[in-house]
Amino acid sequence: MNRKVLNGFIIVVLLVGNIIFAQLYFSNNQQSSDTGQSMTGMRQEKKVLTFLKLFVDKVLKAEEEVSFNDRLILENAVRELDDDRIMVKWQAFVDSKDSSQAQDNLRNLLEVLVNSVG
Repeated sequence: MNRKVLNGFIIVVLLVGNIIFAQLYFSNNQQSSDTGQSMTGMRQEKKVLTFLKLFVDKVLKAEEEVSFNDRLILENAVRELDDDRIMVKWQAFVDSKDSSQAQDNLRNLLEVLVNSVG
């Protein structure tokens, strides 16, 4: 009789342990998933900041017309962001007909870039 009680007790303890470990596993799995999503967002924000720095260096600080090579670098960098909102504002900026329109499109582009980081 003692042996049956002991075996039953061990089975109950093992079942409770399995339930606790399963809960911990699923909790950690969810945290890992959340962390992965955060890392993806941070990588995208870093790409946007890198493009923004490149844009400031090549366009806003330019003393003369932006070279073809620099325009190509900027175009590739903005495409690498893979963000439709930024791409639309970039296209509007590039397609500007005069300086007034370019300034308006520049403000819109910078606004989208800053908002995508925050």
